[in-house]
Amino acid sequence: LGDVAMIDRSTKSIVIVDRDGKAISKIAPKGTGYELDEPQDLAYDNLGHLYVLERGKGSIFVFGPKNRLVATITFPNNAPGALNRGEAIGVDAAGRLYVFDDKSRRIQVYH
Repeated sequence: LGDVAMIDRSTKSIVIVDRDGKAISKIAPKGTGYELDEPQDLAYDNLGHLYVLERGKGSIFVFGPKNRLVATITFPNNAPGALNRGEAIGVDAAGRLYVFDDKSRRIQVYH
């Protein structure tokens, strides 16, 4: 699509811009089913879903069309796969999530 998502750290929101750099939409820091305290990184999948790595909550928020929340991925702190200090996120063509956890110094892979 050519759109780019950027974190506005001063407002804790996500700004979506077109290929010319013009802001076309915004994800507020708080909405139905989510709250962004410390958004750390962003990634798009092949279907255009936007994944927001929320470091403060150890969660991943997935936004679909019209910037609506479609899923939240969170693991209890002591559970396998828990995010202790997520630093970076990526999504491959098969839809697998890759998250680098700075505290455990490893890359978590979610299928």
